[in-house]
Amino acid sequence: MNGKYISVRLERDGLGIYNDRNALTLLTYYDHYFSFSPKWSLGLRTGGKVSLIRTQQPYNDNRAIGFGRNDLHGFDYYIIDGMDMGFLKSSIRYQLLKEEINFGKLVPIRQFRSMPIKMYFTLNSDWGYVNEPFLRENNFLVNQLLWGGGIGLDFVLFYDKVLQIEYSINHLKEKGIFLNINLNL
Repeated sequence: MNGKYISVRLERDGLGIYNDRNALTLLTYYDHYFSFSPKWSLGLRTGGKVSLIRTQQPYNDNRAIGFGRNDLHGFDYYIIDGMDMGFLKSSIRYQLLKEEINFGKLVPIRQFRSMPIKMYFTLNSDWGYVNEPFLRENNFLVNQLLWGGGIGLDFVLFYDKVLQIEYSINHLKEKGIFLNINLNL
């Protein structure tokens, strides 16, 4: 609910001397979470990718939005490939529930005898952009501003296991109910 996270990664793929993969990519992420009160909080996440070698890369290595944590609400069905990308995700959360279930001696391992449960109502709004200079006709979401958002319920179990049920919409006016599970395994 409170804190910051910064990540900067420079990736080199291939040597570039044997007509093999030749890529140099900079990836950056910054997350900032803060509480307004015991029940209200705001989460902001921004990230970006820049391909420092500007030649066309193999299709399966040209990842942008839709991979890992590089997702936008309302774009669950899409993979948006490109050389460069940036996004800003925001989420306002209200804590609806904070309980603990005690299983007692039913669970033999003492550390797992109680399970903290939290439930949050969320309001999400995300913006993103994917730059693809080698435009492919089947990649219609590149080189334009993307927006997605919606409302949801987040269930947090054992501090870091998250189940999200969301109603999301994107700038294409596509909407739906989506289920996301993050078990941090």
